[in-house]
Amino acid sequence: MVPINTLKQKNYIFEVDLSNQLAMKKPLLSLYVTLLLLSPVLLIRCYKEYSYEGGPSAQYTIAGAPSQCTPVELGGNYYVQVPADSDNYLQVTVNTARAGSYNIFTIPVDGIAFSATGIFSDTGTQIVQLSCTGIPDSAGNFIIKIPGDNGCYFPIIVKEKPVSSYILTGNPGDCSDIVISGRYISDKKLDVTDTILLHINVVTAGTYTIKTDTINGISFSLSGYFADTGNQAVTLKSAGMPEEAGRYFFKVSADSSQCSFSIPVEPNDPLAVYVLEYGYDTICLNHTINGTYTSGIPLNNSNTLTFEIYATIPGNYAVYTTPDDGIFFGGSGFFEQGEQTITLKGFGTPQAAGTYKFTPAIIGPSPIGGNFCHFDLEVK
Repeated sequence: MVPINTLKQKNYIFEVDLSNQLAMKKPLLSLYVTLLLLSPVLLIRCYKEYSYEGGPSAQYTIAGAPSQCTPVELGGNYYVQVPADSDNYLQVTVNTARAGSYNIFTIPVDGIAFSATGIFSDTGTQIVQLSCTGIPDSAGNFIIKIPGDNGCYFPIIVKEKPVSSYILTGNPGDCSDIVISGRYISDKKLDVTDTILLHINVVTAGTYTIKTDTINGISFSLSGYFADTGNQAVTLKSAGMPEEAGRYFFKVSADSSQCSFSIPVEPNDPLAVYVLEYGYDTICLNHTINGTYTSGIPLNNSNTLTFEIYATIPGNYAVYTTPDDGIFFGGSGFFEQGEQTITLKGFGTPQAAGTYKFTPAIIGPSPIGGNFCHFDLEVK
């Protein structure tokens, strides 16, 4: 038999053939044995590096366990129906006995929870910050717990949303930089495309409710929460169905501020096809201004404007001016085919004496052009 020597090292067994027949291979055999003897060390080193990359779990205790967490830092404010963000967090002190991976989380309460994952690379006292997620369901005092024998608990207060303070741009006059979206037609119900964009200067964050009065069967409103202060844009949603064609003026109420805007409402089918006739420099053809115009005195039925139009197709019409000096002119009805006189009624109260330019314009489609003309009005 071939003589065999047996070598044992840390439970590893190596058999080495020392016969004369393998004598020529001693250098190679020596290298082979050396590598085998060193391999446990290499394996141990690889294992230690792997453990720091997420192997064994850390052993730790939250300071204050198993009672109230202490010290603890709770970041941000917590309001009913306001989603948690990066300002909402929890900081706890952790006493680490063994390095390794950790997953610290709380049991969800009132719709919110805190959590953090990571690796403790060393032992000792460390600070861990847990992020908050969720939306508080209701106001009140709550106890949130980090589960386990090494966990702890802490109190949290969820408040009702504070009321925001804000000012409409344009207060107390015309709303500034307003954007009217959609198409407004008499007897057609409004939809999600019919909106009003307004600009707001938010002084303090909180809840808000912005709404208009109801005019001609329609209104606009929006409620929500301003999380930040400063200049912001809000888009009011519409409701209702316009009753009559024309130009209608709305007053927006927002906190203690107000502003106003107008919306043109088109007539429904059948639509007349017509032009507003004009002469030199687009002055309304054969126009006549009726009634007297004095600052501070409201207009009445005697304050009218007449001029010529020409209709190629009979149907419904609406012609209105934009307001100036607190007054405007407008009217709607039915045109027969051919040339005829239109009468626009005056609305409002002149604010100051002077000469003002008014531009009657077609509300709705004007497929053959001629959709506006103008005239000058003197207010005493």
